[in-house]
Amino acid sequence: MSNFTNDPALLEALEQFDRLYADPELMEIDRQRRLNKAEQSDINRAIDKARAKGEAEGEARGEARGEARGEARGKADTLIQFLSFRFTSVPHEVQNKLLVLRNIDKLDRLTKLAFNSDSLDEFVSHLR
Repeated sequence: MSNFTNDPALLEALEQFDRLYADPELMEIDRQRRLNKAEQSDINRAIDKARAKGEAEGEARGEARGEARGEARGKADTLIQFLSFRFTSVPHEVQNKLLVLRNIDKLDRLTKLAFNSDSLDEFVSHLR
């Protein structure tokens, strides 16, 4: 302990510390500063939590959109294959119209229509 009491810089710091905490006004300022830091820390945690939630929701929406697009693309590809098998060839214009569709219900209706159509022209007339 004698090493500390012989250090003038340490003794000066201890004296300043004692003066700081002997002054009620300075103690209140220090208390407010610590509270502000705690509040800011709470705010930062809330922001981080909200950011993480937003990222997770965005990721989930992106995955759902990607899955829906993939499902629509798969249905369109299958429909084009079926039409090609049934009617020999499907013009690129018709293929492109089917490939841009994203509505699963419409693709399902068109698939049923493809089974019941007597010609490709009959099927295509329902695409417009």
